[in-house]
This record gives sequence, C-alpha cells and structure tokens, in this order.
Amino acid sequence: MKIVQITPYYLPHTGGIERYVYNLSTYLVDHGHTIDIITSDVPSIDKRDDNGSFKIYRYKCIGSPLGNPILIGLSDLHKRLKEYDIIHIHGVYTYLALRAILAFNHQSHQKLILTHHGRTVYPQALKNLLAKTYDNIIVRFILGKIDCGVVLSKADKDHLCSLGLLEEKAHIIPNGIDTQLFHKVDDAHVASFTRAYNLTHKKIVLFLAVVSERKGIFDLIRAFESISIENVHLIVVGDGPDLIKAQTMVLERGLSDSITFTGRLSFQQLLTAYSSSSLYVLPSYREGMPTTIIEALVMGVPVIATRIPGVEDNFSEYATLVEPGDPVELARAIEYVLNNGDTRCKLGASEIAMFDSKHAFEMYSTLYQ
Repeated sequence: MKIVQITPYYLPHTGGIERYVYNLSTYLVDHGHTIDIITSDVPSIDKRDDNGSFKIYRYKCIGSPLGNPILIGLSDLHKRLKEYDIIHIHGVYTYLALRAILAFNHQSHQKLILTHHGRTVYPQALKNLLAKTYDNIIVRFILGKIDCGVVLSKADKDHLCSLGLLEEKAHIIPNGIDTQLFHKVDDAHVASFTRAYNLTHKKIVLFLAVVSERKGIFDLIRAFESISIENVHLIVVGDGPDLIKAQTMVLERGLSDSITFTGRLSFQQLLTAYSSSSLYVLPSYREGMPTTIIEALVMGVPVIATRIPGVEDNFSEYATLVEPGDPVELARAIEYVLNNGDTRCKLGASEIAMFDSKHAFEMYSTLYQ
C-alpha cells in the first residue's frame, strides 16, 4: 500500500510524536509499504528530502502559536493526497490536521486514519477554555470525517467517543519502544558521566523531556526548593521553548547547586543518564503515552509521574503518581521513593514485550489491511 503520514513536526525536530512516526514508517517500509511524510519545515531545511526509505514533504511554517505550526503553500495538498491508499494524520489539535481533512476528497479505495496523541490540557484556565471550545467545534468536525481513530489509552478513547467518534471506529494501540536498544551501561560509562557533571555520589533525579511548562518543569523546580534529602541532584535533559525561563528560575531561587541542565544528549548518553539515575520524574499536565516512562521502566529506573489520562491508564501499576500542578506533593513523593526505594519499576519479560514497539506496529499493519 501507499501510505502518507501527516504530522506537525518531524525529525530532526525532537519529540515523542516525531520518533513515533519515524519508527512506524520504518517498520512499514520494511514490510513492503511505500511511505511518504507530510510535515512542517521546523527546523528549517529543504522542502522535500529523502532519507533513503521514504520521501518527506515539508511546508513552510510562519508561526507556532501554542506549539502548533501554521503552514503555507498547502494549495497542492488536495492533489497530493489523491496518491495514497491510506492517509494517516497524527494529532487532532493541529492546523495541518484540519487542512488535511479539508483537502481530502475520499476516493473509493482510500481510508483516513487519525492517531490521537493525547488531550490538550494547560496549567492556565483560559487556555483550557480555548481547548474545550476547539474540542466541541473543530475536533467534532474532524472526527466526523475519519474512517478510523487510534488512541493510546482507554481514557482517550472515551474522550473521543464523547465528541462523536463512533465506538466501532475507535481502536486502542498503545505506544512502545524498541526494547532491545535500552539496556544498562557499564560502571565505567556511569562513572564518566557523573564525573563530567560533578555528580559523583549524588542521588540523581532525571527529567528527560521537552523543557516546557506543559511538561511540568516549573513544578519540578519548585519541588526541589523543599526537598530535605542531602546529595539529591536533578538533571534536566533536553531543550524546549521554556529552557531559558527554567534556567533563570533556577538561578533566581538559588538552586544551581541542585539542578543541572545538560541540553540534548546522544542516544548513548541517554542510556548512561538512565543508568546513572535513582529516579525518573515526568510531572506533565497532558500526555498521550510517553515513551520516556517506558524507557525508564525498561531500564529499571523508578518513575514518578502525574495522575493524568494516558499516564494513569497505562502506568498506574508501575509508577508513583501525583496530582499535576502540586510541587509539594511532588517533593514528598521524590523523598519517599529515594528514601524507600520502589519495586514497582521491575518489569517481567511479558511486560517488557507488551511495551515493545513491534507489538504496536503489528496492530497498525493489521488495521491498515
């Protein structure tokens, strides 16, 4: 089959959806399908490129309000979409998703699939009001046009069905990772990593995500103001729209001795960061099914995350959950896990297999057929 993946961002832009689309597309090519990708030119590179396995068409972005790229030059989209058997849209809260729906004119052999990567929830009441309004107008319209909706959790399935998606059109396909790639590194690499960041003999708490308010970085910094355990250090891996604001907050609150920003790390360095850490924390306000939690669990690192749809559905048995937006509860949970350990992160072979991306990709292949 000829399949197009439509996503607001794509590699080398960093994020869970970008990696999700890449891994899915690679699997599908390996199984005989032809794959193209339509996305934005963020970061700015050639409009069309070819990674050797599939073509990537990039449209110019003129702005990204609330992280949503607004694209121009889409007048040829309706013609381009006629080429494909499957049109697969990733994310319902995007300008590109809406434009693709409007441009798509069903041919008899074509099917339109949407993967919903989690609800839009913000710390601010006004933004949440706007998101709910979008749900009740735009999302309802989009759901009425698709042949099939894929979600990562039962909570998101219930949410989309409440907005008009028919039950028989809703499919739960959980997220996953290539579990064979995630393994503990040797002690020499750990020692080198901790020396490089002056973290020898420290209890390391790891935050690995886009550095943004939505991911809860400011709540995590506030939590570190009240942690009483000695020799605890937070390392923040990644970059994002709120990186400078987060760094400034750490300086203003006198937390530079307790919090380090590493920027982006290579994959080998990420494995070393996981292997060096006593705890992984993701205090997000919204998620689909975050792969970093899966990575930490597969690496045997205890996890603290927020009690939100997508996370609670998929990880309540394995992670310590706290309420989003509560730095005090977050600090107490960090202290408890560091003081007492946490055995819920221990996955058996069957659980690791459940979180392997091949399981999800096989489900997609069946759904396409």
